[in-house]
Amino acid sequence: MYAMRSFMYPRFLAMIMMVAEQGGRLQIGPLQAARIGHTIVSSLLPSATYRLTWKLYGCDDVANMAAILVALSDHLTILGTHTLINSFLSPFFFLGIAGIISLKKNTPERHLGSIKLHTDSHKELGSVSNFPKLVWGVVLGLVCYIRVDACLFFGVIVMSTTLPLQSNLTTLLGRFAWSGMGMLVGFTLGALDDYLCYGYWFISPIQWAKFNLFNDYTTLIFGEEDAMFYVRHLFIDSAFLSLVTASSVMMLTSLTVLPTCARGWSRLSAFFSRGKSHLHVEVIPGPDHRNNAKTQTAAPVLSGMSLRLLTALALLFSFYVAKGHKEVRFLHNWIVLFFVFCSGCLVSSLKSVLRNRTARRYLLYYLVGVLATTTCVTFPSLEDGSVKSWAFGNHGDSGEVNRALSFIGRQRDTTGVFLDYPVYMTGGHSVLRRDVPIIGKVQHEYREWSQKERTRLPSTLTLAGRAEVSVASFSKVAFLASEKNWLLLIRRLIDRPVYNYAVVPEGKTFLRTGFSMVKRFESVVVLRRNDSAEENAALQTLRRKIPIGPNASVLEGEARTLLTLGRVDMAVERLQAALDMEPTRTSAQWLLQSVFKAEKRKQPTESSKFKDQTPPCSRLR
Repeated sequence: MYAMRSFMYPRFLAMIMMVAEQGGRLQIGPLQAARIGHTIVSSLLPSATYRLTWKLYGCDDVANMAAILVALSDHLTILGTHTLINSFLSPFFFLGIAGIISLKKNTPERHLGSIKLHTDSHKELGSVSNFPKLVWGVVLGLVCYIRVDACLFFGVIVMSTTLPLQSNLTTLLGRFAWSGMGMLVGFTLGALDDYLCYGYWFISPIQWAKFNLFNDYTTLIFGEEDAMFYVRHLFIDSAFLSLVTASSVMMLTSLTVLPTCARGWSRLSAFFSRGKSHLHVEVIPGPDHRNNAKTQTAAPVLSGMSLRLLTALALLFSFYVAKGHKEVRFLHNWIVLFFVFCSGCLVSSLKSVLRNRTARRYLLYYLVGVLATTTCVTFPSLEDGSVKSWAFGNHGDSGEVNRALSFIGRQRDTTGVFLDYPVYMTGGHSVLRRDVPIIGKVQHEYREWSQKERTRLPSTLTLAGRAEVSVASFSKVAFLASEKNWLLLIRRLIDRPVYNYAVVPEGKTFLRTGFSMVKRFESVVVLRRNDSAEENAALQTLRRKIPIGPNASVLEGEARTLLTLGRVDMAVERLQAALDMEPTRTSAQWLLQSVFKAEKRKQPTESSKFKDQTPPCSRLR
């Protein structure tokens, strides 16, 4: 139930796959087509960042710098192709915020030292017509509905950048009336989609809140990280973010220290000379003081907009640090906002310290070159294994596994696949593209999804007329064995010759007889079953020597899992085997008795087949 999420994003991927399927000449697989479509959307993030930054600062230099930082960031590049829902919604999120905010014209906060606004900026920075606000409100409503935590980002960013510029609450409500109505329309569309998919209104955000906030299952299931997790992964482990942060701090420090030192030196010189000539300190005037040469004041260390962004960043960061379970992908939008803030600091500091425009330009060019070089040098690579630090659970070989599955899918004799890797780290049937049974790993268990346990449903997204799809679910399995019961899995593979291909890690202990290697992808090996009579006879001899389990504890644990999956027959078999090993195992006795009673209540006519199998614990009352 808690896994219920909005189907709007999967529908986009399904449409991309459908288009790729119809264009057969392209020979693009479903997974590759979905990745291309997702990457096209997520690559719009630098443009969206430029638009938002220009609306906030009103300066092309700051906006260009923010877009460059977003495009060069190793974090955003990797998250843009591996954290699907976060990176997909991010461009729409920032474009939506840029579309609904309208800052006042010629406000002091918009002038960063000597930054010059464009002559036609009054129209862009002033009021925005109502219809675009309504449209962007709908977009933001859909984004916040699909990804509920985007509501937090939206509220903090809009309030921190808009509230200090409004005169009263009435004016504030008037400015956001149309965008607010658009957000309500977006929420309604999202709720309607949930109703059409699940039969319940607002089910996906409610389930998200229950899972992540009210019950905090993320911390219980995935663990809790220390308070320095984000600082370590963002600013210490990332050379690019560390360099951007250090550059911004250095420029702000120079903007603060240099004028202070100059004023101190001037006063010291005046004290020793005791004359009227003072050391003159030239300060770059802002646009509002350009015509008044007598009243020159130093530019502020941080502009008003930068201070408000810094406040928003601090609030958002503190919220995610307080959460027990932490992942870098949660701060995807925070990283973008941080680059906007750093761009404002860098450009405003340079324009306040250096009056020479050419010098400022070349200094920015040099900084961008250093940042680009840093990204190229430190970007994760498969060759040196640095990509594993970015992979979930250190599974850095998912690419090789997908290549192996693609290779098996192209073979004409493929009838079944054993996958000694977690299925959720691979493309599965989207890469294999064969309607064959699969045995794969889920957490610490091996599960079999045969064709018998699948559900055939009509396909709604196809241009080829009426068609059916075969759907396999995690909860409907034909077989289950834990990692500790590896020999039982081997026995299953021997009993089912349909599994004629296996994908295993290099060096993994596997059947030495009956399978031979046909392909290698780095550390991933593809094995194929041999058809010789001698090897098949050897496999049958080995099969007769394999027990059902190593001990009673493992068998009882497997039986409990099988009961939750509805495989009562297999659960009874494992429990009886556990009692054969340990006849006094009380927990297995009571569990087996409860299974018989439940089956007797559900199927009274078939209870006779369990009559002779009643465990001894039924006579212990």
